[in-house]
Amino acid sequence: MYKRQLQRGSVTAATAGMVIGETVGPALAGVAWLGDRTRAGLTPLAIAGFLLAILGALALARFGEAPTEPAAAPSEEPRTTT
Repeated sequence: MYKRQLQRGSVTAATAGMVIGETVGPALAGVAWLGDRTRAGLTPLAIAGFLLAILGALALARFGEAPTEPAAAPSEEPRTTT
């Protein structure tokens, strides 16, 4: 999917999707199958960090593209009258 996105879209959108996949997938696997838990009292901090990682990746996808400059118009030669 990453390769297809690079061919069709922008690098930053593809990278943001990859970051989200690398964040969500292992987190879900750890919690669901490996029994990962946060330390007592740190669950809100863990959730905030997880959400910040996701929001950062989404911001990268939305605002990470470098602005493209419009092509400069060809310059006209000054007219001279003789």
